[in-house]
Amino acid sequence: MIRAAAATELALVLGRGEEVPQVGLEIATTLTVRESTAPPKEE
Repeated sequence: MIRAAAATELALVLGRGEEVPQVGLEIATTLTVRESTAPPKEE
């Protein structure tokens, strides 16, 4: 199930007051570090 569909299904289940069918959802991701990526500025 794609992320948007999973989020929609969760919202509908919660809106109906039903028990959530699963506790977690694991989504495969990758980190892309680019030159524009920088640590936060200190205040």
